[in-house]
Amino acid sequence: MAAEHKLFKQQQRVGREDGGDPVSTNPMPSTNAHRSNAVDYDTVYTNAKAGMEEVDQEKVKQVVYEMSKDSAYFENESRKNVATEKRIERMKEKLRGLTAKQLSQAAVVVQEQDIVYLESLRNLTRVWCHIDMDAFYASVEQILDPSLAGVPFAVGSKSMISTASYTARKFGVRSAMPGFIAESLCPHIRFVKPKFEQYKRFSMITRAIFAKFDPDFEAQSLDEASMDVTDYIRVHGLSTEACARKIREAVCEATGGLTCSVGVAPNKMLAKICSDLNKPDGQYILESNRETILDFMRKLPCRKIPGIGRVTEKLLQKSLGIETCGDLIENAAKVSLLFSKTSYEFFMRSALGIASYTHKEHEEGSLGRKGISCERTFKPTDNADILEAKLLDIAGVLAQDMDAESLRGKTLTLKIKLSNFLVKTRCLTLDEYICTKEKIFARGRELLRSELPAEIRLMGLRMSNFQEEQQRDRGQLGLESYFRESDEKEPKKVEKKSRSVKEVREMAEWECPACTFRNSGTERWCEMCMTSRISGRRLQDPAVEHPYNQKNKKHKKMM
Repeated sequence: MAAEHKLFKQQQRVGREDGGDPVSTNPMPSTNAHRSNAVDYDTVYTNAKAGMEEVDQEKVKQVVYEMSKDSAYFENESRKNVATEKRIERMKEKLRGLTAKQLSQAAVVVQEQDIVYLESLRNLTRVWCHIDMDAFYASVEQILDPSLAGVPFAVGSKSMISTASYTARKFGVRSAMPGFIAESLCPHIRFVKPKFEQYKRFSMITRAIFAKFDPDFEAQSLDEASMDVTDYIRVHGLSTEACARKIREAVCEATGGLTCSVGVAPNKMLAKICSDLNKPDGQYILESNRETILDFMRKLPCRKIPGIGRVTEKLLQKSLGIETCGDLIENAAKVSLLFSKTSYEFFMRSALGIASYTHKEHEEGSLGRKGISCERTFKPTDNADILEAKLLDIAGVLAQDMDAESLRGKTLTLKIKLSNFLVKTRCLTLDEYICTKEKIFARGRELLRSELPAEIRLMGLRMSNFQEEQQRDRGQLGLESYFRESDEKEPKKVEKKSRSVKEVREMAEWECPACTFRNSGTERWCEMCMTSRISGRRLQDPAVEHPYNQKNKKHKKMM
């Protein structure tokens, strides 16, 4: 075990070839101060997933904290936490400055305009199913090797795991966790090498099943899909419960034992939320009734809403004391005055349970896929030849995926993550539409060389701005990790009355290249750390120059 700890220390300094986050392995402390820090430590590793309901979360946080502190990952998380706390303080200060008249006027707008308008968009005529395969990679491995049944195991290695079996989850082990942390939580855990071709094969089997219920089903990933089963249940005379059960049985039979969880609701968002409520191998039906939906949403934690992550949850909790969607509605006036218009409308629409209920190509103004991308994590290096070789491989995979969907793009984005975990993105709009490996690599190399010298641990390419006449299959066909769109164009200002909720949703969010915070499309500067969306440069003193403290005229001048 001592040799293992020595290896972990070395990995903390140099990183890992397969993408694990470097962490330290300091001995467990006995002081209350350290325990207090561990309880407050919140990362993706400490977020519970299905099958972890009985896990001692304080113990998990303690182990993760002790094995992560002093690492580059820990330092980067700490920087982001500090930025979040500063933003919370700014929001609290702004809240204290609001007058009773401002709050009263905002409340009137919320009740008499916003909610009325959003309710006019509610549609209860469709039946949507969201299918989420249970621990997909691990379940496939168990079918391929039945001896893994009942054994705590994870797909991956000591560096990083992608999926944990439900037996392993009882110990606090979860996906996206470094394997050696998982080993500390569950000393007898087994690691299984990923078999991506097998996962893709089983995914195609499930998709063949989904197509029988909805030929236009939408695949979000290898193990998730949404489908409109309205026509199917009408033609076959099925209830929603019977339809969900039939889907689960068909998947299990066709795959030789894989299980899935199904959520049924009037729209995509609600169906996705419901699919997580009775995992594994279960189903949850939300009736198509307005009062039932409002009651369901009133009790739902905000974090359950797709698109509300750890940072947004913290902002809502600490600045306004908001925990549930019911709290969001009750504090809507304050939310409208503290957050951007895009964020506010997203919160309100979600809290009311209103979302898309049609397929993408049937939605007005939809242009299909917005972008396609591929990224790779590797051992940190500043060797230009090695980095260009990796870029060539990434360009090849991206070109293959584009060819599979007959795509030609005009905007290329390079994403890099430095050894200190800072993320940068650089974008280039070309004079022609391209799709070949050679052209993608040549233009990507221009972007990469502009960032060198730098020690890089992750690199990715993204192609967007496609020819609109190209027809594309729906779904995520590659096995790569996709990163979100960074729209190079400045967002257009649109009057609230002329903008539909659908248009609000379509306004591209962008990820800050410095702190990775997700900003609304209307923001030119990161709301978290004040990094420019266009140049990637950060203002010298966010506390002084933050737009919250600027008048409109000065803000425009600053841009």
